[in-house]
Amino acid sequence: MQLPSDDTTPVIYVGPGTGVAPMRSLLQRRLLPHLEKHGAGESEKVSDANRIYLGFRHSQKDFLFEEDWTEWSKLGLLEWRLAASRETDSKIYVQDLLKEDLALIWKTIGERNGYVLISGSAGKMPEAVRDALKEACITEGDMEEDQAIRFLNAMEVQNRLQEECWS
Repeated sequence: MQLPSDDTTPVIYVGPGTGVAPMRSLLQRRLLPHLEKHGAGESEKVSDANRIYLGFRHSQKDFLFEEDWTEWSKLGLLEWRLAASRETDSKIYVQDLLKEDLALIWKTIGERNGYVLISGSAGKMPEAVRDALKEACITEGDMEEDQAIRFLNAMEVQNRLQEECWS
């Protein structure tokens, strides 16, 4: 996966389950200069350029790298949301959280030319995430469905929408 060269370009990371490790690696690489500055006493807020959607079955049992997400958030470098799918009767997944944030998604991809990086299982998740992105284009970007599909396809060609998913 390829990050934008400008670290102020917003990136939405979607990393449920096993997809969390590649997302953490990308974030570590992107945040390193900011973490070094913070260590020297300089703090700058870049959280609006880094937002991750995490998905695990249980927040208390398998919430991987929780310390990193919390620390980076406290430093103003990251915003994150967690879908713990087995903690409620109605299962909540990363795509459900994305659908709750349609205005933010559209602002990121439509107004700020941001990136979306998706990593994890190749099951239903990647298509469901893409559907949520399409819904953001339709409801917040005022597009017809065919326009939204073309917009997402163009993002893919521009490397602004990338998937690294496996079975």
